[in-house]
Amino acid sequence: MNVVITGLGVISSIGNDTPTFWRHLVQGVSGAGPLTAFPTDDFPVHIACEVKGFDPLNYMDRKTAKRSHRATQFAIAAAIQALKDAGLSITETNADRVGVVINTGAGGLGEVEELTRVMMDKGPRAISPFAVPRIMPNALSSQVSLAIGAKGPSISSALACASGNYALVEAAHYIQRGEADVILAGGSEAVLTPVVVAAFNRMGVLSKREEEPQRACRPFDAERDGFVAGEGAAVMVLEREEHARARGAPVYARILGGALTSDAYHITAPDPSGWGAAQAMSRALHFAGLAPEDVDVIFAHGTATRLNDVTETKAIHSVFKEYAYNVFI
Repeated sequence: MNVVITGLGVISSIGNDTPTFWRHLVQGVSGAGPLTAFPTDDFPVHIACEVKGFDPLNYMDRKTAKRSHRATQFAIAAAIQALKDAGLSITETNADRVGVVINTGAGGLGEVEELTRVMMDKGPRAISPFAVPRIMPNALSSQVSLAIGAKGPSISSALACASGNYALVEAAHYIQRGEADVILAGGSEAVLTPVVVAAFNRMGVLSKREEEPQRACRPFDAERDGFVAGEGAAVMVLEREEHARARGAPVYARILGGALTSDAYHITAPDPSGWGAAQAMSRALHFAGLAPEDVDVIFAHGTATRLNDVTETKAIHSVFKEYAYNVFI
C-alpha cells in the first residue's frame, strides 16, 4: 500500500511557516544566535537556534496554550499548518481514520525544571493540577489529536535525535496495516533550558564558536567542535495514496520504506565502525526496493561532533561504496 505526503507544517528558528522555512533553508540562512531563553552569564555556551516570534494564540485558545508545554504548542501549530496545506478537513465521518504520531526526545522536560523550582520555593500546593499533562511526552500527540479532532491511533515515541524521523516510518506502518487513512506525523522539541544546555555542554557536544554563531555548527568539517542546540517542530500529513488521489490532494513525495536499528555500543558514543547506521540504511533500501544508485540525497545526522561525523561517514561509505561520492549529503 503506497503512502504519500500531502501536507507540511513547521515552526523553526528560520521560519514559523513552511514557505518562510523553505526559502531560508535553500538560501542557507542560519537560525543560530544569542541564547535568550534564560540568563547565560554562568554558562560557557551562549548561543542556540531559538524559535522567534511564535504566538501560540494564533493556533489555539488561551486555555489550551496555558495547559500545554512549549513543545506541545509547537506540535499543535505545525499540525494545523500541515492540515491546511493538505486541504484536509476532519469530520465525524472520517475522524476515526485519522491518527497522530508526534515524537519527541524530551517532551516536557523543561517543565520539570520549572516545577522543581516552584516546589522548592512555594511548596507542593503551588504545583498545578495540569502539571502531568504538560510534562508527559505523549502530551504532544494527545493534545494534537484533541486540537484537530483526530480519533485514530495516537502515539508518541522517544528516540532521541531520531524521534521525528522515526515518526514517519511508524506512521507509514499504521497506514500500510490499514489502521488509518491519514496520519499526522512529525517531531517537536523545546528544551532550551538551563539543565539541558548545561548537560549537553558537560558532554562536550556543543559548539563554542560563538564569535560567529551562524557558522558555529560545521558538520563534516575538520574544524568541527559540536552542534548548536535548537527547538521547533515539523509535521507532515501522510495518506494512503488512493485516499489522497480520490480527494485531489497535492502530493509532495511517496514514502517507500524505512528501518530502525540499534548498535548496542554505548549510551552516547556511536559504534566506531558505523555498523548500526549502515544496517539502518541497508534495510531501508531493501524495504523500499531500491539500490544505492537510486538515492539522490542523504539527510545525515551531522552533529559536527568528533565521533559522530567520522562514524557516519564510515556508515555511508559502507553502504554506498564509491557511489557515496555522487550523493548529496
